[in-house]
Order: sequence, then C-alpha cells, then structure tokens
Amino acid sequence: MREAQKRREKKAKNDPNYYRRVDKALNAARVNFLLFGYGETHEPPVTEKAIIGSHTIISYDLREQSADVISITHDTRAPEVERKLGIAGGRHSVRRIDQAYFVGGFELMGQTLENATGLAMDFQVSFHDIAVQGFVDQVFGGVEVNVPMEFEVHPFYLDGEKHPAMRFAKGRQKLNGAQVIQFIKTVPVAEVAYDVSLEHNLRKHIIFESLLESMKIKSMDPRFWLNLGRFTTGEINSRAIVYDFDQSALVRDQVGSIVVDLGTYVAQENLQSGGLDVPRIDETLYIVDFTTVHF
Repeated sequence: MREAQKRREKKAKNDPNYYRRVDKALNAARVNFLLFGYGETHEPPVTEKAIIGSHTIISYDLREQSADVISITHDTRAPEVERKLGIAGGRHSVRRIDQAYFVGGFELMGQTLENATGLAMDFQVSFHDIAVQGFVDQVFGGVEVNVPMEFEVHPFYLDGEKHPAMRFAKGRQKLNGAQVIQFIKTVPVAEVAYDVSLEHNLRKHIIFESLLESMKIKSMDPRFWLNLGRFTTGEINSRAIVYDFDQSALVRDQVGSIVVDLGTYVAQENLQSGGLDVPRIDETLYIVDFTTVHF
C-alpha cells in the first residue's frame, strides 16, 4: 500500500486532474491492479481477423482482505482516446476503450480506466494472449474448469495460427492453454441459446477463479514455484509481459530466483496449512456500454 500511495501522490503532483478522476475515499484502503490482455480475434461475419483487448481490474481491499474483480467490455466508448487522436466530435469519431493502450500506452489507458471506475490504476500490466497460453501450460500444466453449460465456439487465431471450432461439454474438465483462450474469447455459435454465463467477461472470471483454486493446491509443490520463476523470467525478458512499475535490470534479472526461493519456503509452510491462502473474490462487476460504434 505504501508504494501505491507514493505513486498516487506523484501522479497528483504532475496532473491536477488526477483526483477528479480518482475517488480518494474509495481507494483509501485499496490497492488496484489493471491487467490488459490483447490478441487476435475472429468474429464472423464482421471480421476474419482483428486485434482486440480486454481489461480486468483486481481491486484488493486491505481491510477485508478480499478482492473485487471488474471487467469492462472492449466495446465501451472511450472519449479519452478520441481526444488523444484529435477526432472527438467527428461523425466517425467513436473509439473503443481497448484502443487506449495502443494509442497512448499505460498513461492513457490508466487515465481512461480511472475515469470509468474512480479507482486508482496503481499498477498496470499488459500482455499478449500467447503469454496466457504459456502461463497455463508451463506453470499450471493445464487447469480444471467447471463449464456452466454445453456450447460451441467459432475458430480463433492465436499467434497468427487459426485454430478450429470447438465444443465445450458442461461440467468439470481440464483445459490446456490454447483451450483456455478459446473458452474466454471466442464467439459462441449462434444456434446456442443465449445465457449470461456465456458472456466473454464472465467466462474470463470462471478461468480466473479456476486458476486461484488450482494455485491453492499447487502452492504446496516446490516445482510449481520453479516453473513460475522460469516462466516469469522468460516472459519479462522477451517483453511478452510489460508493466508500468520499476523495470530495473536488477528486478528483471533476479525475479525468477526470487520467486523460486520464496516459493520453496511457501511450499513448505503450505504443506502444514493445507495450501496457499489466496484472496477470495467477493464480487465481480461487468460494465457494459451500449453505445453504437460506427467505423
């Protein structure tokens, strides 16, 4: 919390509008993390292939020791992006919120999400969806997911390769990294009856909760922490994962060994307690803007 507060004070000093965007009382006992994942999408008949992104805010309440997870649909309008491009007010000026990072980097993305939520974007991380595949496969060895209903999804692109359509059965099943991405981001086939549990962001939350559940169990195994250390080091060095906080060579070079050393200790402790005490998720908020977008 101390580091988050330092960052807020620095931003407020350099930006007189900071506390117009950010609610001081709302953030008083919270530390917020903005995760932005992006990659290719295939949404017939609108487009064969395009780049879209997805925002997830994890807001950790220090008093309650619980987390709120907020997702904002990528189709939400972002006037901040329009102003940055100098096209605000034009006939075809509407721009989506997921374009903020590509137009103005972490600075514009943070400002846009602060305007949308009132939460301070204390720490931001951006990653390509290929990193999600590696995270699931290399660190977790796949993840057990409870699929709420049977449904079929269209093909999808991952790192330039088109993967075929797939049908997900209802119930618990183990998914690999590519299947996790397909479960989260692909478009259900139209013949499936609409169900709120098939919304992109709700499917994303199912995966997120499954990973937390798996982490509680795997945290007792030192090999899990070894795999996490190797993965983290590789992804940061290749810049598949980037972030807006301290990226010094020392941190970048040592993060893998730090994770492994810490993990060995944590694994030993967790063997006694029955697993890592991961934060519980109290509430998920899914924010949708029904503004029509014209291109």
